[in-house]
Amino acid sequence: MIPKPYIMSCRSKYIFWWDVSIIMFAVINAITLPLEIAFLEELKQFSFLGPMTLLTTFIFIIDIIANFFTSFIFVSSGDEIFGLGMIAENYIYKGTFLADFISSIQLDGLYQSMTSEPNQYLVDFFKIVGMIKILRIRRISKIIGNSNQTQETKALFKVLNMVFILIVYIHIIACLLWKVFSIEKSWIPAVDFIYVESRIFDENTPFAKQYLSMCYHAIMVFGLNEVAPRSKNETIVVIVMMIVSAIANAFIFGEMAVLVLEMEKKDIEFQESIDNANTAMHSLEIPEKIQDDIREYLMSVNEYKTQQNEMKDFMSSISPSLKAKVCKYIFFVAIT
Repeated sequence: MIPKPYIMSCRSKYIFWWDVSIIMFAVINAITLPLEIAFLEELKQFSFLGPMTLLTTFIFIIDIIANFFTSFIFVSSGDEIFGLGMIAENYIYKGTFLADFISSIQLDGLYQSMTSEPNQYLVDFFKIVGMIKILRIRRISKIIGNSNQTQETKALFKVLNMVFILIVYIHIIACLLWKVFSIEKSWIPAVDFIYVESRIFDENTPFAKQYLSMCYHAIMVFGLNEVAPRSKNETIVVIVMMIVSAIANAFIFGEMAVLVLEMEKKDIEFQESIDNANTAMHSLEIPEKIQDDIREYLMSVNEYKTQQNEMKDFMSSISPSLKAKVCKYIFFVAIT
């Protein structure tokens, strides 16, 4: 399609830096939103959080509007689409419009402004719903995928991204655990079992101790270990958390295992070829001098062979129109 002046190209460097900015605000939300739900009183001393929330909401609303004027890549053909109708259809039905829209509305603030005596449970529920905006950190995967890096480097960045997602997940679980346990204040940490009571909920207990204790028990929940909920409500919440954690555990570590294997894929394939050659040469009783020459040859041509296979896979994966452009460029460079 022909580019239009009022449509921003998804390949533009400005869109890249805009996505980076959105990720930064999403990371800030990933830290502050769970803390606001669990440790609201402790955060009141930080006066900048209110304006920061309003700024984040404003930025996310602009992001929704910008997505309606940003092109996208049509996967089946590889073409960049600039049509407003197709962009809107792709964003609404195949993109993240619904989650972006819901998370951009301050539901808790809207509810409190409409009610003279707001129900605190509903306020907390709306705040939890507002954590959907954290999903914008998924753009990290988009930036990694679009980066001009090798397969191994991208795999490394993806592993680091999974580690970051794991940290955010533990942080969220920790804050939700504190919110649930602090309602009845009957829960006892494992370290205080021997005393049959705990001072973890006392007002003079440092915030750092409370938060770190919850992080420890959040890791226990993530690993499906005992955290000893006492009341019925605590037990129900912990059961749900453990079910979700079992799924998250399998996904995160399964994905990391695949990515680590992908990082070492070329080395593994090369080592297999060397092992096969060594086995064949040993069976044929080839002289040691010839064996050394063969190994040296295999090592010298390995990189070129890999490049040829990558070129073959690349040409077979793109559309005929893009293949023609690539061939035209290659031959033009060769001739000139």
